[in-house]
Amino acid sequence: LELALNGQISDDFDYEDFQMGGAVAYTKVKPHAKNARIGNSIFENSFEHPFVNRGSVFQCTFFPVGYTLRSGHVGYIIVSGDTAEEVRTRIVQEEKRFLKNVFD
Repeated sequence: LELALNGQISDDFDYEDFQMGGAVAYTKVKPHAKNARIGNSIFENSFEHPFVNRGSVFQCTFFPVGYTLRSGHVGYIIVSGDTAEEVRTRIVQEEKRFLKNVFD
């Protein structure tokens, strides 16, 4: 703020200067049935991975193997890609894969 007030920072910037040039989507995953028992735990990549490596995914379960989830969310997924359409399609696929891996 001090630099801006002293005229040392230009306010000549464009909205495009702040775009990442890709798309990111995230979702909390909820099982289809109540009282679902977690069969597998998932922790794939780091939380930052999709932001640093476009086209990648981060996913994790919140609870350990054997836990019975009475209600709520079981995990989290973040997907990145080049376009919003690509990311929308991919997150749906990843959610299906996540649920199959955790509960089957």
